[in-house]
Amino acid sequence: MLRLFQKILVILAAFTFLVSIAILLAAWYLGAFAPVQVYSAERGPYLIVAVLEPDSPAHIQSQIDQVKSYLQQKGEPPVGPVGVYYRDPLSVTMDEVEASAGWVVRDSVAVDTPFILITMEKQLFAIASIRINPALAPFKTYPALQTWMERSGYHHDQNHLVLELYHPNDSMEVQVPITEIRYDSLSPY
Repeated sequence: MLRLFQKILVILAAFTFLVSIAILLAAWYLGAFAPVQVYSAERGPYLIVAVLEPDSPAHIQSQIDQVKSYLQQKGEPPVGPVGVYYRDPLSVTMDEVEASAGWVVRDSVAVDTPFILITMEKQLFAIASIRINPALAPFKTYPALQTWMERSGYHHDQNHLVLELYHPNDSMEVQVPITEIRYDSLSPY
Protein backbone atom coordinates (compact mmCIF):
# COMPACT_ATOMS: atom_id res chain seq x y z
CA MET A 1 0.00 0.00 0.00
CA LEU A 2 2.88 2.36 0.81
CA ARG A 3 4.46 1.74 -2.61
CA LEU A 4 1.18 2.54 -4.35
CA PHE A 5 0.94 5.81 -2.41
CA GLN A 6 4.56 6.67 -3.36
CA LYS A 7 3.84 5.95 -7.04
CA ILE A 8 0.76 8.19 -6.96
CA LEU A 9 2.80 10.99 -5.34
CA VAL A 10 5.51 10.69 -8.00
CA ILE A 11 2.91 10.76 -10.78
CA LEU A 12 1.19 13.82 -9.24
CA ALA A 13 4.52 15.61 -8.81
CA ALA A 14 5.51 14.87 -12.42
CA PHE A 15 2.10 16.01 -13.67
CA THR A 16 2.32 19.23 -11.64
CA PHE A 17 5.81 19.88 -12.96
CA LEU A 18 4.75 19.34 -16.59
CA VAL A 19 1.68 21.58 -16.22
CA SER A 20 3.86 24.30 -14.65
CA ILE A 21 6.32 24.08 -17.55
CA ALA A 22 3.45 24.24 -20.06
CA ILE A 23 2.03 27.36 -18.36
CA LEU A 24 5.45 29.05 -18.33
CA LEU A 25 6.02 28.23 -22.00
CA ALA A 26 2.59 29.59 -22.95
CA ALA A 27 3.24 32.78 -20.97
CA TRP A 28 6.64 33.16 -22.65
CA TYR A 29 5.12 32.55 -26.10
CA LEU A 30 2.42 35.19 -25.52
CA GLY A 31 5.04 37.71 -24.38
CA ALA A 32 4.34 37.88 -20.65
CA PHE A 33 8.08 38.14 -19.94
CA ALA A 34 8.83 40.58 -22.76
CA PRO A 35 10.48 43.84 -21.72
CA VAL A 36 8.70 47.14 -22.31
CA GLN A 37 10.77 49.91 -23.87
CA VAL A 38 9.49 53.36 -22.87
CA TYR A 39 10.77 56.62 -24.34
CA SER A 40 9.54 59.96 -25.65
CA ALA A 41 9.52 61.03 -29.29
CA GLU A 42 7.67 63.30 -31.65
CA ARG A 43 5.39 61.29 -33.91
CA GLY A 44 2.85 62.12 -36.54
CA PRO A 45 1.12 63.58 -38.30
CA TYR A 46 -1.41 60.77 -38.52
CA LEU A 47 -4.44 60.31 -40.72
CA ILE A 48 -6.67 57.58 -39.34
CA VAL A 49 -9.87 56.12 -40.76
CA ALA A 50 -11.80 54.71 -37.81
CA VAL A 51 -15.27 53.59 -36.82
CA LEU A 52 -17.28 56.66 -35.80
CA GLU A 53 -18.94 55.30 -32.66
CA PRO A 54 -16.60 54.51 -29.77
CA ASP A 55 -17.10 51.13 -28.14
CA SER A 56 -15.35 48.98 -25.57
CA PRO A 57 -11.80 47.79 -26.35
CA ALA A 58 -13.21 44.28 -26.73
CA HIS A 59 -14.46 45.20 -30.22
CA ILE A 60 -11.20 46.60 -31.58
CA GLN A 61 -10.33 43.63 -33.79
CA SER A 62 -13.76 43.57 -35.47
CA GLN A 63 -13.53 47.33 -36.08
CA ILE A 64 -10.04 46.95 -37.58
CA ASP A 65 -11.39 44.29 -39.95
CA GLN A 66 -14.41 46.45 -40.83
CA VAL A 67 -12.28 49.52 -41.68
CA LYS A 68 -9.74 47.46 -43.67
CA SER A 69 -12.54 45.98 -45.78
CA TYR A 70 -14.02 49.47 -46.33
CA LEU A 71 -10.65 50.93 -47.40
CA GLN A 72 -9.98 48.04 -49.77
CA GLN A 73 -13.40 48.54 -51.37
CA LYS A 74 -12.53 52.22 -51.90
CA GLY A 75 -9.13 51.28 -53.38
CA GLU A 76 -7.27 53.03 -50.55
CA PRO A 77 -4.23 51.14 -49.25
CA PRO A 78 -4.23 50.98 -45.44
CA VAL A 79 -0.83 51.49 -43.77
CA GLY A 80 -1.31 49.89 -40.35
CA PRO A 81 -4.01 49.04 -37.81
CA VAL A 82 -4.55 51.33 -34.84
CA GLY A 83 -6.67 51.52 -31.70
CA VAL A 84 -7.88 55.02 -30.80
CA TYR A 85 -8.72 55.73 -27.17
CA TYR A 86 -10.95 58.72 -26.43
CA ARG A 87 -10.81 58.39 -22.65
CA ASP A 88 -7.46 57.99 -20.94
CA PRO A 89 -6.90 54.29 -20.16
CA LEU A 90 -4.43 55.42 -17.48
CA SER A 91 -7.06 57.23 -15.41
CA VAL A 92 -10.41 55.47 -15.94
CA THR A 93 -11.66 52.00 -15.15
CA MET A 94 -11.80 49.42 -17.93
CA ASP A 95 -15.60 49.81 -18.06
CA GLU A 96 -15.21 53.55 -18.77
CA VAL A 97 -12.66 53.22 -21.57
CA GLU A 98 -14.04 54.35 -24.93
CA ALA A 99 -12.19 53.21 -28.01
CA SER A 100 -12.58 52.79 -31.70
CA ALA A 101 -10.23 51.27 -34.18
CA GLY A 102 -9.18 51.66 -37.74
CA TRP A 103 -6.20 52.08 -40.01
CA VAL A 104 -3.59 54.73 -40.56
CA VAL A 105 -3.73 55.94 -44.17
CA ARG A 106 -1.20 57.91 -46.25
CA ASP A 107 -3.57 60.42 -47.83
CA SER A 108 -6.78 62.12 -46.81
CA VAL A 109 -9.79 59.97 -47.66
CA ALA A 110 -13.44 60.95 -48.03
CA VAL A 111 -15.34 58.64 -45.70
CA ASP A 112 -18.97 57.74 -45.26
CA THR A 113 -20.91 56.92 -42.10
CA PRO A 114 -20.17 54.86 -39.96
CA PHE A 115 -16.54 55.94 -40.45
CA ILE A 116 -14.59 59.05 -39.54
CA LEU A 117 -11.27 60.54 -40.63
CA ILE A 118 -9.15 61.54 -37.63
CA THR A 119 -6.29 63.96 -38.19
CA MET A 120 -3.57 64.19 -35.55
CA GLU A 121 -0.75 66.70 -35.86
CA LYS A 122 2.86 65.93 -35.02
CA GLN A 123 3.26 65.96 -31.25
CA LEU A 124 5.29 64.64 -28.35
CA PHE A 125 4.35 61.15 -27.16
CA ALA A 126 5.43 58.82 -24.40
CA ILE A 127 5.81 55.55 -26.26
CA ALA A 128 5.76 52.04 -24.84
CA SER A 129 6.97 49.46 -27.33
CA ILE A 130 6.68 45.73 -26.73
CA ARG A 131 6.53 42.45 -28.61
CA ILE A 132 3.55 40.72 -27.05
CA ASN A 133 0.10 39.39 -27.77
CA PRO A 134 -2.09 42.53 -28.02
CA ALA A 135 -4.54 41.12 -25.47
CA LEU A 136 -1.78 41.12 -22.82
CA ALA A 137 -0.11 44.38 -23.83
CA PRO A 138 -2.21 46.81 -21.74
CA PHE A 139 -1.24 45.01 -18.53
CA LYS A 140 2.44 45.76 -19.21
CA THR A 141 2.50 48.94 -21.29
CA TYR A 142 0.17 51.26 -19.39
CA PRO A 143 1.77 50.72 -15.95
CA ALA A 144 5.23 51.17 -17.56
CA LEU A 145 4.07 54.42 -19.20
CA GLN A 146 2.60 55.72 -15.95
CA THR A 147 5.83 55.04 -14.06
CA TRP A 148 7.98 56.56 -16.82
CA MET A 149 5.87 59.74 -16.98
CA GLU A 150 5.98 60.21 -13.20
CA ARG A 151 9.76 59.78 -13.14
CA SER A 152 10.38 61.93 -16.23
CA GLY A 153 8.25 64.94 -15.28
CA TYR A 154 5.49 64.48 -17.87
CA HIS A 155 1.77 63.95 -17.73
CA HIS A 156 -0.80 62.83 -20.27
CA ASP A 157 -2.10 65.67 -22.40
CA GLN A 158 -5.82 65.00 -21.95
CA ASN A 159 -6.69 67.08 -25.04
CA HIS A 160 -5.31 64.42 -27.39
CA LEU A 161 -6.09 60.79 -28.16
CA VAL A 162 -4.11 57.77 -26.98
CA LEU A 163 -3.06 55.43 -29.79
CA GLU A 164 -2.18 51.75 -29.93
CA LEU A 165 -0.35 50.89 -33.17
CA TYR A 166 -0.30 47.20 -34.03
CA HIS A 167 2.64 45.96 -36.10
CA PRO A 168 2.72 42.77 -38.21
CA ASN A 169 5.48 41.13 -36.15
CA ASP A 170 3.27 40.86 -33.02
CA SER A 171 4.79 44.02 -31.62
CA MET A 172 2.85 47.11 -30.75
CA GLU A 173 3.31 50.64 -29.55
CA VAL A 174 1.15 52.56 -27.14
CA GLN A 175 1.49 56.29 -27.76
CA VAL A 176 0.31 58.67 -25.06
CA PRO A 177 0.46 62.39 -25.89
CA ILE A 178 2.41 64.17 -23.16
CA THR A 179 3.28 67.61 -21.88
CA GLU A 180 5.93 68.59 -19.41
CA ILE A 181 4.73 69.20 -15.87
CA ARG A 182 5.06 72.92 -15.16
CA TYR A 183 4.99 74.13 -11.62
CA ASP A 184 3.30 77.34 -10.55
CA SER A 185 5.77 80.24 -10.46
CA LEU A 186 4.50 81.16 -6.97
CA SER A 187 5.53 77.78 -5.60
CA PRO A 188 8.62 77.83 -3.36
CA TYR A 189 9.87 74.68 -5.06
